[in-house]
Amino acid sequence: MADLRWLSLPDVRIPSLPACSVSVLLSSFLVTALAAGVFEEAGYRGYLRRVLEERYGPKAAILLSALCFTLAHLSRGPGFFAALPSAFLFGCLYGMVAWKTGSILPGAVMHCSYNLARLLTGWFLLQ
Repeated sequence: MADLRWLSLPDVRIPSLPACSVSVLLSSFLVTALAAGVFEEAGYRGYLRRVLEERYGPKAAILLSALCFTLAHLSRGPGFFAALPSAFLFGCLYGMVAWKTGSILPGAVMHCSYNLARLLTGWFLLQ
């Protein structure tokens, strides 16, 4: 199968959880769980959805920003294609939450929680 990644990255093995230093665990948590969730919510729901909403209305803005969010996750490679529908659904969910509450904060908390759960699941499954 052809490699569909935009960039060719070397395979990196995640060290076992007990072998990781506190600084590695903390930086992984901050970058993977918190920063990615906060920055994605700020970009896709805080900025893009609002700009699209002014032009096309809330429903189209939620769908279009969720589509952009989904397309951005294509860079994870061919194995992620199976998860694209859930990325789109989560994008719609986070967009609806931002629209209903008028804030990206609840969606950012949800997004960071999801990212943290995936990070921890990945670590524990590889043990």
